[in-house]
Amino acid sequence: MINEYSLSSVKENYKICKFCGKKCLINNDKKNFENHICDFRYFYSDVYPIWINECHGIKQLMINQSFLRKFFWIILLIFCVGGTFLAVAFVIKDYKKGETITFTSLKIVQSLELPALTICPDVHNILNTNGIYNEVQSFYPNVTINEVKDLIQYFLAGNGYIKMKRIKYSPRNYIEHIGMLYNEWSKNYTNYDFYFHVQNKYGFKCEEIFVKCIYNKKTVNCCKDIFKPIPVLGRGICYQNIKGLKQEDEDELGKLILKIKAPFINKTNNLKNKQTQLIAFVDSNFDLLTSGHPLYILPNVYNILYIKAKKIKLIEKNENCLNKIEGNNNICFVRNFLNSRVIETHHCIFSYLKHLYLGENYPICNLSTIISLYNRKLFNKKLKFKPKVKCLPGCYRWQYFTTLLTGNDLTHFSGYHFNLEMSFMNLQYEQIIESYTTSIPAFIAEIGGQFGFFLGISVITLLQIIIYLYNKFIMLINVNNSDNIHD
Repeated sequence: MINEYSLSSVKENYKICKFCGKKCLINNDKKNFENHICDFRYFYSDVYPIWINECHGIKQLMINQSFLRKFFWIILLIFCVGGTFLAVAFVIKDYKKGETITFTSLKIVQSLELPALTICPDVHNILNTNGIYNEVQSFYPNVTINEVKDLIQYFLAGNGYIKMKRIKYSPRNYIEHIGMLYNEWSKNYTNYDFYFHVQNKYGFKCEEIFVKCIYNKKTVNCCKDIFKPIPVLGRGICYQNIKGLKQEDEDELGKLILKIKAPFINKTNNLKNKQTQLIAFVDSNFDLLTSGHPLYILPNVYNILYIKAKKIKLIEKNENCLNKIEGNNNICFVRNFLNSRVIETHHCIFSYLKHLYLGENYPICNLSTIISLYNRKLFNKKLKFKPKVKCLPGCYRWQYFTTLLTGNDLTHFSGYHFNLEMSFMNLQYEQIIESYTTSIPAFIAEIGGQFGFFLGISVITLLQIIIYLYNKFIMLINVNNSDNIHD
């Protein structure tokens, strides 16, 4: 950068600074030359690119003639360039890693969609015992009512229903007797057809249990406008409200009020002599339900169910959720349970859950097969199993938190036994949104910030440097090609 000239008109040797044009005698003014700071007035000539002045440190390196000062600026520039690329590398690494942050807010709305409320009668009262007793008497006249009750439990336990204690604690030879009775009862049907034959003929009907439904302050048809049948693991056919029902008023005014009869209760079969209850489930998923987190609805008292809602929206690439589904992955949970407890060992499926395996053609389980493993494996809570498939919830889902309040005073309801009221306490929900800590604009800003902090350059400066290096590279190639041609 500093040239030494021998001028013809002057015998002494001079050193001339190319940036400011100052001449200094080597012998008499060497110290002054090395220590002087030029004004860089020739910098914007065609000799040097203009971006040099925009890069902090390069100008100081070039205008200082002292070796020590040059060395200092060289070390400082190396440190700054290294720090820049190191910081940029960390920014890129964090961006690729996808660090996230969660925002929580409270949303107040005009209406809220009601969750899936599923109503199941107690498993001991879901079939008409007297009707089945009369039918069994037609081919086995000496049958007792207790044998019919055990036959019903055999039928339910063999189809995967829970809490069949009469079967659980009966001796083996008696179970074999009940099994022979069942075979005679179902001899003209397949296992699948007989299950639905019994359900249709002796099971409870929607119109028989739902007496009155009040929705949005209006009395509506429970079975046409509110409820539909769905399968529930371990409980068979239950009833769930349809999707799309909304609460549009606060608490009392917006309640969904249900008046329900206990199935198969008459004057001779009185409710007060029975430990009858309803089982309710509140979930974000419609159409299929696991049998977890039950709420027990008691007769002859007011049952008030308050709900709080939480909306969760996670990023699509979150490894702890699935973007292709909404809500909880109930189908996965049910399939995992069946695969580990039934299908892997016996290669069969329950009648009311056959639709989950339509493409796999599993046969319906023989009831004797399920009875044999009922106590040992099927619903043994102490038996742990490791599912082969990890059931991840949806990245977009609702969560509902329930509080069930039950009245202290017994009330005689005219024409029904259960009173259930469900509502959101307030028309608001908690919203949780996950997002990346670094968006694309923020990522660009962080990259620019690192270059600006260490070197004081911008995107325009980087572009100038790239263009300058590109032109120099092209010139170098052209020079080499010219030399080869001359050779």
